[in-house]
Amino acid sequence: MKADKSSSVADTPKSTIIRRIIMWFGLLIIAIVANVANSTFEGSKNARERISNELLTRLEVAAFVQKYETEKLGIIASSIREQEQKFSDMAGLVSEPETVSGSLRTLADAHSQSVDLIFLFDRQYKLLGTSQPDIRIADPSAYHALIANPRKRTGVEKISPAI
Repeated sequence: MKADKSSSVADTPKSTIIRRIIMWFGLLIIAIVANVANSTFEGSKNARERISNELLTRLEVAAFVQKYETEKLGIIASSIREQEQKFSDMAGLVSEPETVSGSLRTLADAHSQSVDLIFLFDRQYKLLGTSQPDIRIADPSAYHALIANPRKRTGVEKISPAI
């Protein structure tokens, strides 16, 4: 004789029902934990992408500012190079470093937001003056690497730590 299906559910032992309830509850907990883990992973991924995009934007702005400042320094360097002959002639005539420093200070003040200090060397690499006479240069030969190559340089490059 076959038992009725409805009677088999009623005949199911209590412990089997409890096990099934625990199993379904466990599956529900696992689904919730998996959903939380997936949401956290997706949120973290979105946050990383947003931060990465923000940093790239900031980097582009910094590169633009650097390019602008480099071009501005190039213009200032051209202006100073135009006046180089005047300073060379004046330095040959004037034996007082204060006069040379005063002229260099005037030039540095004209470009005060971009130029901190101007040095003037003669062709033998002797320091003739600076735009700030209160600054004493202990070893002018440290600047030889910069002045030995008279090419126009504006930008970011390595300089000697002695400078």
